[in-house]
Amino acid sequence: MRSLQNSNYFQVTIAILGMIIPLATMGIPFKYQTSVFDILRPIQLVASGLLTFGLLKHRSLHKKEIVLTWLICSSVFLAGIFYNFLQYTWRFFADETILIISVTLLAVAALMCGMMYVMYNAYVKLIDDNDEKLLPA
Repeated sequence: MRSLQNSNYFQVTIAILGMIIPLATMGIPFKYQTSVFDILRPIQLVASGLLTFGLLKHRSLHKKEIVLTWLICSSVFLAGIFYNFLQYTWRFFADETILIISVTLLAVAALMCGMMYVMYNAYVKLIDDNDEKLLPA
C-alpha cells in the first residue's frame, strides 16, 4: 500500500479527481447551494490543474510549492463543503432531496480527506528528501 501511495500514477489520479469533484458539485440543485461554492469551485479547479501539471512535468523544481498550494486550496474547498452541509442539515424533515445531498456531500468530504492525506504524505516525503540533499555528508 505504501508503494501505491507514493506512485506518480496514483497522485495524478488524485489530481484528476480533484478536478472532477468541484464539477460534480454543480449537480447539486441551485436552491441547495451556498454562494461559497461559486467562489471555491474555480479555485479548486485551477489548483488541481496546477497539481496535474506539477506532477507530470519532468523537472520537479517547484513540486513542493505546487503540492502545498493544492493542499491549501483543497482544505478551503473542504471547509466550503462542510459549510454547505451545515447550512441545510436542519432541513432534513422538509425534503428527502436534502438528505440525499447531505449524505453525498459527506461522502465527497471523506474522499477529499483521503486524497489530502495521501498528498500530504507525498509532500512530507518531498520535504524530507530535499532536507537530506541540503545536509553535508
